[in-house]
Amino acid sequence: MKLNTIQSIAVAGVVSSLASQLGLYLLNKQVDNFIYVYPVWVAVFLLGTGIRIYRGGVMEHHHHDHDH
Repeated sequence: MKLNTIQSIAVAGVVSSLASQLGLYLLNKQVDNFIYVYPVWVAVFLLGTGIRIYRGGVMEHHHHDHDH
């Protein structure tokens, strides 16, 4: 499945959040309510999915062949 821009941002957000959480764990630090970033990234991803469905894939790059 090819991701649109919003979905890609959400995936990058999850990856960076996981890396941050790992860093905090290794440094024996804790940030209250850090876990709540994940539902936000899921919501952003679902928003991107909704836009993709609503627009019928218009956000995706399409290659058009032209007969000349």
